[in-house]
Amino acid sequence: MREVVIRADNIVKSYRVYKTNWQKIKSLLLGLKAGRKRNVLRGINFEIHKGEKVGIIGFPYSGKTTLMKILCGAITPDSGSLEVSGKVTAVLNYRMGFKAEMSGLENYRLRCKLLDWSDDQAAESEDAVFGFAELENEKNLPMKQYKKWRASRLGFAIYTERKPDIMIYDESFSLGSKQFSDEAVHRLKKLTADGDTTLVMTVNHREYAGMLCERGIVIHKGKVVYDGPYEEALAYYDNNVKTSSVQNK
Repeated sequence: MREVVIRADNIVKSYRVYKTNWQKIKSLLLGLKAGRKRNVLRGINFEIHKGEKVGIIGFPYSGKTTLMKILCGAITPDSGSLEVSGKVTAVLNYRMGFKAEMSGLENYRLRCKLLDWSDDQAAESEDAVFGFAELENEKNLPMKQYKKWRASRLGFAIYTERKPDIMIYDESFSLGSKQFSDEAVHRLKKLTADGDTTLVMTVNHREYAGMLCERGIVIHKGKVVYDGPYEEALAYYDNNVKTSSVQNK
């Protein structure tokens, strides 16, 4: 049996929902428990083994993004435990952290430092990253002149240039064209092909997720309601979660 690289044990997470910004400000300043408590995750349990490619399936606002943030350490759960073994690359937002006044190349070098790449590694990968992003002729332009999808391409190319132990992927494949989106999926398939990299991703585009994922975990009302082969997980979501939610409207 392959090594367990992610173990989630009874993960619980909630947020406060406020009626107005003023209510939120008063709550933060005065330490009051104003607003309504919203339970997002209500006891999440699963194990993921090295090399698995897992899709997290659920409605928008079902807790998928919250779970991904917990898995990569961006936020902490209210209770429960999480064990992660290996170096994690988290793709939560391609453009997060880019500076508008800096050039694409300057932003690239800054992102490399944040990812703990050495100067030599950054220099070695520069041409490959900008080449894949189709930005060779624009890397010296300020980011504010980039269209959003071009900045997203640069972010994607950076995050997928080097193999991590675990990739947490919470993004869409809206990268400007179907051709480039297809190339992005192929890049992820190549990155995870040898079984050394574990992929956990939210299922936002079924067509693309189906090319990558072998296992599906369905989340509904803050709990894992199905965990199994990817196509079977989709069928369970369609026939149970999605259908029941439509009927209850």
